Amino acid sequence: MASNGPGACVFCDIVAGRTPATIVASDALTVAFLDLRQFHPGHVLVVPRAHLADVREADAATAAAIIGSVARMAAAVSSVFPNDGLSVWHSIGPAADQEVPHLHFHVHPRRLGDGLLRVYPSAPTHPDRGTLDEWGARLRQVLTAVVVLVLVRAAPAAAQPSQRVEAGVQVVAASMPGFEGSDVGVGGRLAWHTDDVLSFEGELTLFPGEYPDRGLGFSRRRVEGLFGLTAGLPFGRVRPFAKFRAGFLDVGPAGQALPCILIFPPPLSCTLAAGRTLPAFDVGGGAQVDVTPRTFIRVEAGDRMLKYPGPAIDSSGARHDDSFYGHGLRFSAGAGVRF
Repeated sequence: MASNGPGACVFCDIVAGRTPATIVASDALTVAFLDLRQFHPGHVLVVPRAHLADVREADAATAAAIIGSVARMAAAVSSVFPNDGLSVWHSIGPAADQEVPHLHFHVHPRRLGDGLLRVYPSAPTHPDRGTLDEWGARLRQVLTAVVVLVLVRAAPAAAQPSQRVEAGVQVVAASMPGFEGSDVGVGGRLAWHTDDVLSFEGELTLFPGEYPDRGLGFSRRRVEGLFGLTAGLPFGRVRPFAKFRAGFLDVGPAGQALPCILIFPPPLSCTLAAGRTLPAFDVGGGAQVDVTPRTFIRVEAGDRMLKYPGPAIDSSGARHDDSFYGHGLRFSAGAGVRF
C-alpha cells in the first residue's frame, strides 16, 4: 500500500476511520487490518495508532502491544487460511522496500515453493568468531547507552508529579502518659513527598493551657515538636499511611507554687513542675483525603511515648529508679494545601 500524497499517511487515515479498511482487531495502541494485496489469502498488517516511522521510534509499551498483536494475528491467520507456514516481517527505509513510512508488521501465509521473500539471493559470508564477537561488543555498548538514555528521559517525567511540598494546620488532643486529663493544642505541619509512597515531615504544636486541667496544674504550657516520615499508597483521593516520628515535648514550669511532699524519689508531677524537655516518639497511622487537587484534610491517631526522668514515683505510685517511658493516645485532625 502507498500513501496518498506528500505529507499524507494512509495508515493514519485507516486508524482514524477516514479511509475504509477491513479491520480485524484493535486495542488501545494498535490496529490490525487486511492488506489490499493478497498474494495468499490472509495477509494482515499490524500498525500502531500513533504515527511512528518504524520500530526504532516505538516506546516500550507500544512495542510490547505491537508484538502482542502480531502474535495473536499469526495464530488467527494460521488457523483460518491454508498455509505451510507464515512470514512475519517489518521493513525500515527504502533499501528494505518500506513503502509506507508508518511502522507496520506484515503477517503473511506462505506455501511451499511460492517464491516470495527470498532471504538471501546468493550465499552469505560467514565471518570468523572474532569478528562476530567484536560486532557483538559494539552492539552491547550501544544498547547500554540506549537503556540509560531511556531511563534519564523517563525519570523526570515520572518523578515530577509525585514530588510535592505540603503545609497544614491541625488541632491535637493528647494525654500525658501516667496522668489524667486531656491536653488540647494547635499547630502547623510541613511535609515533603519524595514520591507517592514516602513523605518526610515536621510539626510544632502549642498546648497553651494548664495541665492537668483539673486541680493543681504542674505545667502552664507545653510545646511539642515531632519529625519523621509517613508511608502509604494512595487509592484515588485517599492516602492511608503509617507514621513514625521522634522529637520532644517541652513541659513549661507550673504557673504557681506546687505543694510537694518531701519524699525520695519525688512524685513525677513535682519533677515536671520545675520544667523539663522530654524525648517524645509518635507511632501510628491515619488517612489523608484530597478535597481538591491542591487541598486536603487529614486525621491521624497514634501512641505518643514520653521518656520521663528518674528517679521518680509515677501517678500510680510505682517507683522508678531510672528514666522510664509512658504511653498515651494522641489524635489530630487538620487541613492543608500542597505546592
